[in-house]
Amino acid sequence: MGWSLATDFYMADLTDEICQWMPHASAMTVQRMEDATWVADWTDPPPGEPWHSSVGWVTWHLQWWLTSALAEARQEQIPERTSVRWPGTADGIRVELERLAAAWRTMLDEAADADPNRPTVFPWPTPRPLHRLVGWANIELMKNVAEIGILFNLAQRALRDAQTPTT
Repeated sequence: MGWSLATDFYMADLTDEICQWMPHASAMTVQRMEDATWVADWTDPPPGEPWHSSVGWVTWHLQWWLTSALAEARQEQIPERTSVRWPGTADGIRVELERLAAAWRTMLDEAADADPNRPTVFPWPTPRPLHRLVGWANIELMKNVAEIGILFNLAQRALRDAQTPTT
């Protein structure tokens, strides 16, 4: 359901401009490095300041979260957050998230015979059962898609308004 919301309403119309649009000067975003790779900002806002992020950052966060959850579910090494690189374009993130969605579906099919109470550690500091990770991944997906939706609409409006000549 969460993936359908993303693909049916936002991902097809996602553009590079929408990914890079900043809702606030302090927003977390993705940055192009000198070696042409893209990395995500990761700093906590000052106390009392709200968290802001770009669509690019939220899509990277979803990419990182699903990559890490898949590794945990498959009992593989969880990647360092800094090793998960944003693809650099709206087309690239669409491809990457489709790949992760397919991998997630495959993992769920393979896990059907697994012990649902097998301990997992991502994303918690203490082990929780596998079924909790699967449920949490669905919640995280819905939360990120909702954030993408809000930012997507704000970015579309702001970019459209920036192109509209004033009289």
